[in-house]
Amino acid sequence: MAPKKKSEPLSGQRSIANFFAAKPKPSQNGGAGSTPTAAAPSPAKLLKHSVAGDVAAAKGSADAVPAATAHSPAAMEAVPLSAKSGSKAARPKAAVAAATPSGQAAVRRRVKVYWKDDEAWYTGDVQEFDPATGKHRVLYDDGDEEWVDLAAEQHQWVDRPRAAAGRAKAAGRKRKSVVVESDSEGQASGSEYAASDEEEESEEESLADSEEERSEGENSGASPAKKRRGGGGSKAKGRKPAAGRGKGKQAKAAATPVALPNGSVGLTPASRPTGNGGLPGSAPTAARTGGGMCTAARPPPPASAAAKTPGTAGTVGSLARPSLLAGTPLTGGAAGGKTPGSALREGGSGGGEGADRTSFRDLTAAFPFLHPDRIRDAAQRRPDHPDYDPRTLYVPPEWLKQNKVSPGQQQWWEFKSRHFDSVLLFKMGKFYELFEMDAHIAVEVLGLSYMKGEKPHAGFPEAAYHGMAERLARAGLKVVVVEQIETPDMLKARNEERSAKGLKKETVVRREKVAVLTQATLTDQEMLCSQPEAAYLMALAELPVPDELLAASEHSGAPPCVWVGACAVDAATGQMLLGQWLDDELRSQLRAVLTAVQPVELVLPRGEVSTETRKVARGLLRAPRIEELPLGSEDGQFWDAHTAVAQLEAGGYFPEGSTLPPALAALRDGGAGQAAAAHALGGCLSHLREILLDKQVMAAGRVEQLAETFGIGAGLAGSSAALGGGDGGAGPQYTALDGAALENLEVLENSEGGTQGTLLAALNNCVTPAGRRRLRQWLCRPLYRIADIAARQDAVADLMGGAEEAAAAARGLFKGACVSDLERALARINAAGAGVGSARDAPHVVLYEDVSKKRVQSYAAALHGLQQIQAAVTGFRAVSSHFTSSLLHRLTTPGELFPDMAEALQEMQSATNWEEAKASGRIDPAPGVDAAYDEAVEAIQQAERDLQSYLQVAKRAVGGGVKVSYISQQNNSHVLEVPEGAKVPASWEPCAGKKGFKRYTSRELRELVKAREAAYDAKERAQGGILQGMMRRFAGRKALWDAAVDCMAQLDALMSLAVAAACGSGTMCRPKLVPWSPADGGAPMFRARGLRHPAGVCGPDGTFVPNDIELGGPDAKPFIVLTGPNMGGKSTLMRQVCLASLMAQVGAFVPAESLELNPIDAVFVRMGARDRIMLGQSTFLVELSETSAALHRATPSSLVILDELGRGTSTGDGAAIAAAVLDHLTQRVGCRGMFATHYHHISDSHASDPLVALKHMACAVTPPSEPGGVEEVTFLYKLCDGACPKSYGTNVARLAGLPDCVVHRAAAKAVESEAARQASGAAAPAAVAERQGGGDSQCGGGGDMEVDGTAARAAAERQQGPGTPGVAELLRRVQAACKAAAAPGSSGAAAIGDLLELQEEVRALLLR
Repeated sequence: MAPKKKSEPLSGQRSIANFFAAKPKPSQNGGAGSTPTAAAPSPAKLLKHSVAGDVAAAKGSADAVPAATAHSPAAMEAVPLSAKSGSKAARPKAAVAAATPSGQAAVRRRVKVYWKDDEAWYTGDVQEFDPATGKHRVLYDDGDEEWVDLAAEQHQWVDRPRAAAGRAKAAGRKRKSVVVESDSEGQASGSEYAASDEEEESEEESLADSEEERSEGENSGASPAKKRRGGGGSKAKGRKPAAGRGKGKQAKAAATPVALPNGSVGLTPASRPTGNGGLPGSAPTAARTGGGMCTAARPPPPASAAAKTPGTAGTVGSLARPSLLAGTPLTGGAAGGKTPGSALREGGSGGGEGADRTSFRDLTAAFPFLHPDRIRDAAQRRPDHPDYDPRTLYVPPEWLKQNKVSPGQQQWWEFKSRHFDSVLLFKMGKFYELFEMDAHIAVEVLGLSYMKGEKPHAGFPEAAYHGMAERLARAGLKVVVVEQIETPDMLKARNEERSAKGLKKETVVRREKVAVLTQATLTDQEMLCSQPEAAYLMALAELPVPDELLAASEHSGAPPCVWVGACAVDAATGQMLLGQWLDDELRSQLRAVLTAVQPVELVLPRGEVSTETRKVARGLLRAPRIEELPLGSEDGQFWDAHTAVAQLEAGGYFPEGSTLPPALAALRDGGAGQAAAAHALGGCLSHLREILLDKQVMAAGRVEQLAETFGIGAGLAGSSAALGGGDGGAGPQYTALDGAALENLEVLENSEGGTQGTLLAALNNCVTPAGRRRLRQWLCRPLYRIADIAARQDAVADLMGGAEEAAAAARGLFKGACVSDLERALARINAAGAGVGSARDAPHVVLYEDVSKKRVQSYAAALHGLQQIQAAVTGFRAVSSHFTSSLLHRLTTPGELFPDMAEALQEMQSATNWEEAKASGRIDPAPGVDAAYDEAVEAIQQAERDLQSYLQVAKRAVGGGVKVSYISQQNNSHVLEVPEGAKVPASWEPCAGKKGFKRYTSRELRELVKAREAAYDAKERAQGGILQGMMRRFAGRKALWDAAVDCMAQLDALMSLAVAAACGSGTMCRPKLVPWSPADGGAPMFRARGLRHPAGVCGPDGTFVPNDIELGGPDAKPFIVLTGPNMGGKSTLMRQVCLASLMAQVGAFVPAESLELNPIDAVFVRMGARDRIMLGQSTFLVELSETSAALHRATPSSLVILDELGRGTSTGDGAAIAAAVLDHLTQRVGCRGMFATHYHHISDSHASDPLVALKHMACAVTPPSEPGGVEEVTFLYKLCDGACPKSYGTNVARLAGLPDCVVHRAAAKAVESEAARQASGAAAPAAVAERQGGGDSQCGGGGDMEVDGTAARAAAERQQGPGTPGVAELLRRVQAACKAAAAPGSSGAAAIGDLLELQEEVRALLLR
């Protein structure tokens, strides 16, 4: 296929093509960069370096010239340099030498394939091999892919570099471009962005040129929408290899450190200034690969350099990317007590002197106002000013004037100065362009290539917008989308008006900000497909605790120190959550909120949030984006409570006469009592307005109480709920789970941040994202009232019984793509119908892709999704007579919880033929749907009838027997055509005819044609607003659709629980919940038979040993002290109890033979050993913090789990604290709980306690097979009565692979310590009584571990007397055995065997 002919602008014109290519400067000596002549160059010239004058950032490269070290010289000489076609069909096959690897062995290898017509080598990865054809599928670095017969193509195998993936991506090919000649001395045109006033043309002409040039590539090959990387045209579009970048000496530049606001130092390699408008350029060294081949890519790092993490100060060419990727401006400031710019002076070179590094232009030299010592915000405040705003930048007007910055460049700097913390996607024609520091980020994150020119510049086509913008946002960046709101034609018309008024001609089209994208603000459907979970943006506010609230909280036990307000928004669905609470010094409730909601972005008032709250937020969340707003009442500031309430009224968020959502009305009417929540709402609303989402979110009207959605603050001691309950009315509505419980029990996430092994994973069988989000909310707020729990249990039972087939059919309907995430789709349609949709979709925004077709398809898909929900509900109604569940009946009965939407849905569905509309992107409404459209259609029909009537008149005028007909001629749709020689009326006006025929028109005919055209224009105008009108009517019935989706989410979550119950491995039971109150006497109950861990539900068989366990009730003690060997299953058993309780109160079936319990109002868990370095908390402090929550808030209806409390400190202190905590929970609180410990004397001290049962995890101990060996412990994972005599820690030491000598020595010391403990424990009561004169006994620290056995001997003599027969001899033997086992250099084998025998004799002696 011949190459497509390129149309080039006339000399002197500038176009956007200059962003992508520049004609090489003619060289005086015909060297690199000169235009190729007709004569083929010699192989020596082919291997010659071409000096690069490209962007100094990381793209120093040379011409991609053919070279094939693996092939013969003849093959190299056969490669011409003239053909420029990128057609795959035009690529000739060449006989090449066999290369290895081949076949399947080549998969996952890197390969370079030579494209003859492009005169370039292209690099990619071999993805797969087809044995049938012998071809390999190659995915090139820019996103193109093809099946290649490597045996017939010139290729080279490439070793995969160890450098960061971003460098390989940045080495992609340049986009297709048109070489544009300049007037001045034949030099290549530079970037339009960088052009000075002297050589600038109007953007009106520039964009017009770019449309023709860029569309040329789009029409000749694949659509730009298929491009995934590189943002440019494919090889099939005739892309040209990179040309020489000009002349200059190769030099190695030293790195210049750049200070960052956080006090760290990034490196910006030095550069030399050029004469281009005062902006510095660079001359990077050309990159050369093995075999003399030059590639259009950034050079790899030196082989001697150690691999570094991208973004560190020592990273070559990093350009301080850590600050960029974190959304922080590339500037310095006062940080860490340093003055601005101090970090700059402290920076080092970051690399060896001889390192072959790529040089970037020094931004602080190019733009002096970016230097840490000079930088200011838009209000000209320095970083050390308390009101400094790092989101903005001051660009001095004199700098713009001195450097002759072009109007286009000035427009970019205007946007950048207002959004200095963001990456700008700057729309120019059909492409989004990124300049300067933003270009470096695009190359790093998106894998784009730098465009030609001396300034950093990259871009991608409009069709790739959603994918590219999403990747930037999910990388943690803040992205500002700047769109054109004016076309070149509109600019031309505006200039004509300005000229008529005597005003200067404008050269730049108008643009405006249309979107601000972060991880929490993605709303477009294409950007949400990969993330079904809600991504919340949360504003937090802190206020001092008012006196009235402080007095009211005195009885709660935990003195509050701060009043916290929160407002969380899920922008994709329009959901807003409002809440406030009193919190303690440890921010226990804040931890619960953050763990449940998991916001990805925080909005904080600058200087108002405490250090403790900041530490908790940073410690619990995974790298959240934090936006700090100054306090105030202006836009862009964090509003106080008064301003927030005032803006609700003045913002125009709700139609006149409508009422506020109940949550907002309560906040408004609550006055000072809702100040914390209103303050948080003010910060959130102000930020939403700044990012253009406030009206879209508020239009959804989904404002909910945080406590209602996630159960925060429910069921705590001191709440308004009375103790007891669970009888359907009294008590809290939900069970309280704090952050420690959610984390330690792994309810939502495991310790690695995933879901494997979590309770959510065990129960999640949802088929819709909305159902999964609802199930997640249920797990965060288990029900407490028995009536509510029973309602869900009945629904799950029905779904497993008579409604099983209807449920299966409903799940099949819900799985469809149209229902997939209908909740988010409806939010977008309702916002668009209310006229507050995405600003990028506004009519005045210039977009070149067919967005109308996508909007029609999205709307049609939403209607179809609602039909699927209606069909699923209809299936349930057929079996509703068999329902025992009132909840399921209400969810599937129109007019109950499920809305009666059949009539409204039918009206929407019959408005047009939606299949045709989806295919064409145009809606032809049915009669009666749109009055204006109907009038236009009637006018068209009347015009057609009038034309036909006039034709009959014309036929009569010509005479019978003569054929008269209408034909279309050029711009005339209706012209009369008659045979030549026919007589026509004199009033007819002749038109151009053809042989044998004559054509005429007339005044009457022209009037009729004009009327017809006017009718068609009216139809077109009416048709353009039909979709908006339909969506407006759709939004008017928003309550119907929201109710339907809510029922769908509940049904999906209930069916998920039913699937978990029906498909679980082993017996699944329906828990029985019974009421309890203090008047009943005794303690609340938990009784399980054959209880298994919920994770076993997901496995093919029951991998967990079932256990019977009973807490409280008439026949059991409410608290268990659990002992047993290390790794014996104590923690697992306690988790089973907690998770079974949560499952029961969520309404799920439980993996057990039976389960009976009184409802639990709160679960407190202290489990695991970990510190919180980011919060400044040690392991022991974390333990006690989590324990403190239980001691302050637990009630008799609570469940408390404590695992090895006290191990974070000394044995004596830890044991004392553990014993005191246990006594408090059993004696004063009276709750159910389990206490696992290795302090065996705690078990001994509670042996006769009527409130504590002693249990242990059973194990089988096998004596050592040889003297001196270590006993082997087999874990039985069975709960048994009594205390375990020891913990068998040496067995775990052996399993962990400790050296044998260490294990043997530890075993000897353990035997002696055990003997000492038992002897000390037996003598302790008498000794204490003797010292204190009687009184209560204390918990000891376990005794001293003495190798010589002195402590054991003394204790035995005090208990039985030194003269007791056999005691002295036994103690002498113990002492001798211990000394022998612990003697240095001794294997201790014989002594270990003796000690094992002596241990039993000592125990028997002490028990006499």
